[in-house]
Amino acid sequence: MTALVIIDYVLFVTIAVSVAYVAIFAFASLLPRCRAHRNEEARPNFLVIIPAYKEDNVILDTVEATLRQDWPLFTLCVAADSMSEQTMSHLKSLPLALAVNNSDIHTKAHALKLAMLTVFDPTVHTHVVIIDADNIIQPSTLTRLAPYCTHDTVAIQAHRCAKNTNTPIAILDAVSEEINNSVFRLGHNNLGLSSALIGSGMCFKASWFDQAVKHIETVGEDKELERMLLLDKQHITYLPDIYVLDEKVSDSQNFGLQRRRWLAAQFVNLKQMLTFLPSALRHANLDYIDKTLQQALIPRSLLIALTVLLTAVTTLLQLTLRHYDGAAKWWVMTSVLLIALLCAVPRRLYNRQLLQALLSLPLLILRMAGSLFHLRGASSTFLHTQHGTNNK
Repeated sequence: MTALVIIDYVLFVTIAVSVAYVAIFAFASLLPRCRAHRNEEARPNFLVIIPAYKEDNVILDTVEATLRQDWPLFTLCVAADSMSEQTMSHLKSLPLALAVNNSDIHTKAHALKLAMLTVFDPTVHTHVVIIDADNIIQPSTLTRLAPYCTHDTVAIQAHRCAKNTNTPIAILDAVSEEINNSVFRLGHNNLGLSSALIGSGMCFKASWFDQAVKHIETVGEDKELERMLLLDKQHITYLPDIYVLDEKVSDSQNFGLQRRRWLAAQFVNLKQMLTFLPSALRHANLDYIDKTLQQALIPRSLLIALTVLLTAVTTLLQLTLRHYDGAAKWWVMTSVLLIALLCAVPRRLYNRQLLQALLSLPLLILRMAGSLFHLRGASSTFLHTQHGTNNK
């Protein structure tokens, strides 16, 4: 019985750290928003970069939407890689700059480096905006972003949200994205901490980004940029009212592939962040300490599965073993986690479709768990997620 109690408490404390982290920032997202500094006189000149690897299905829609911006000071650059002659011919006919990748390296980081090397002009461009090839932005996006591009603001993360909810998998992916927005972006900013970056809908001061991008080495380019910002003690601002529509994965295979890539990047980034943690502790760099802890958390899908499973197991043990009474604390933790997640999901996503989509959750959790056994090489090899155009 003593061994059982020890195992019980070790598991409980380990999982409780992740649950407490999610709960604190989920509840913080409900607090009055911490308003970002604005300067209505700001006149940034944007370089908008769209990395595009085998994105023939979606790139033209994204480019056309981006070119409709009502902000006059911007250059659009498509970092094109492995696309058809027809797509390339169409892109060449549009008012944009092309950075064509002719190498054997097909990562997003390489595409960003190529765009900065061939198109970026430090005498013209003051800020760099990165969007994915499947993203759609509104004509007013750059105009609304411009006042936040002040002298003191180095990094901005826009509100990335779903442009499609055409399958149960896409609905769950959309919900997951919004939970991340609440916990890792809005909740953090509301408590004075930096937002997490998310890979697209990002804006950087061009002079900083031009130097930082040269040091990106893995497929987790957003986390590498995040780490460099926090080491520089640069605050990352989240703008929840500026939307970037992102295509959500619509099938379990692409969902598993995407999560495998994210998990690999998380493990690599945690290892790299731990190197600088002692220095961050000495200098009270709270943002860096927080992000290091964030990388050490149990991935949320697995966290839900483990919490619910262990609650059920401990309840069964309490019913069958006379001297075991440890189930109550697990029920409390499960309740806290579920309430926190409910608080983090926007009200607009609560509908019948979501209830039906929840039936797909066990399969997705199994795929997430399976990804843990196939991480080798995923941090250095780009795992492409196929995008389509038939999304509602």
